[in-house]
Amino acid sequence: MSKNIGFLLPNLNSEQHSAIITHVSQLINHNRDKNIVIFSNAPKVVVPNNIPVLSIKESKYFKGKLFVFDLLSALIVTKFATQEKYFWVGQAIFWQNQPYENFHVFKTIFDQEDMSLIVQNQQVSDIYEICYKKPKYILEEFSHEKLQTII
Repeated sequence: MSKNIGFLLPNLNSEQHSAIITHVSQLINHNRDKNIVIFSNAPKVVVPNNIPVLSIKESKYFKGKLFVFDLLSALIVTKFATQEKYFWVGQAIFWQNQPYENFHVFKTIFDQEDMSLIVQNQQVSDIYEICYKKPKYILEEFSHEKLQTII
């Protein structure tokens, strides 16, 4: 079990990421023995003082569990030396919203051996299993309690 947990949020802003920030803060409060950080370029939000924010450049050398939340971040981490990568897909079926995107991009992301997918329901899990690989976790919501089951 890794003591290092990172969240890659390149363009951290309050509208998109407020729930993530709240739950990461609570996760830190409940796991004082773990090193939990957010990697971001230039946060456009006030981050609670218990969350360390490091440069996105530092994420390349991070050893531990690394969570990503969007396609660009997932593509960026494909060559990282991180021990374990988790992609919070939620309910998104990315190729449905971006039908003209190169299939190879999706395959590169979703077929990574060290990238575990997290989805929000069984239906989305079935779709990813048919198209790429079976998601490792089905979590109905993103919360510190649910993250606890992964870390």
